[in-house]
Amino acid sequence: MLRAELRLGLAEARTAVGDIRAGRYTGGTLPEMARLVGALRAAGIEARTVARR
Repeated sequence: MLRAELRLGLAEARTAVGDIRAGRYTGGTLPEMARLVGALRAAGIEARTVARR
């Protein structure tokens, strides 16, 4: 799901998952991340956006 939403290759998706779990993923704008969170939630995965300053 993550690969399709972000259009990533397998290695890139694995790196992104690690970054997401560690709270350091910065792969898009806030609207893009909100869309990703919506897709993750629809897939049954708990997710939220966190704005960093």
